[in-house]
Amino acid sequence: MASVIKQIPYNEYTANGVATVYPFEFELLQAADLVVSFDGVAQPASIFTLAGVGVQEGGTVTFDTAPTAGVKVLLERRIKLERTTDYQTNGDLRAPVLNLDFKRLWQALQQQGAGQESALRAP
Repeated sequence: MASVIKQIPYNEYTANGVATVYPFEFELLQAADLVVSFDGVAQPASIFTLAGVGVQEGGTVTFDTAPTAGVKVLLERRIKLERTTDYQTNGDLRAPVLNLDFKRLWQALQQQGAGQESALRAP
């Protein structure tokens, strides 16, 4: 049975100018789902190597050069809200494909929930 565990879809760090390896503790279904930013500015995938795609416990981002000391490093799962699977009429409905499709939906909902947890609320 496929399941989606509750995960916080981001990890935040303050760079020390020496460390190049930063872990992320959430599952990525595709490398394109990860956004890396320094002080709020998205960074190109060409400056790091990603390990752990498809691993439920997460993985690591290894930068070619250590981020500057004091920089806020954010590793965030950001799933685009779009449909990429096209099921065919009278076609095969295979469990692995269907489970992956639903898993992406649940992860997108976790992403939305994480954003709402940090929002201001009126009493």
